[in-house]
Amino acid sequence: MESIRCGKVEPRVGIDKQVFLADIEAMLELEPNSLKGPEALENHGWDSLSLISFQSLLDGVYGIRVDCARILECDTFDKLFSLVSESAGTVSCS
Repeated sequence: MESIRCGKVEPRVGIDKQVFLADIEAMLELEPNSLKGPEALENHGWDSLSLISFQSLLDGVYGIRVDCARILECDTFDKLFSLVSESAGTVSCS
């Protein structure tokens, strides 16, 4: 079990890109192994509901929260993965 301190989650195991993409495929109801990463979000059914579902996935599965504005800056699945990977070690202190 992970121990949580203000600002960090320790220990944090890196997020596997293939697992991340599989989670996105399931969320968007895409065929398994259909995403490689460089695809444009808009070409795969990404919309405002996807954004909400994605935030829920991040919170529920990965235990992280990412500001909606930062997610909206992403236009490919690779950029989403980079954002999530960068955010994975940080938790908000409220």
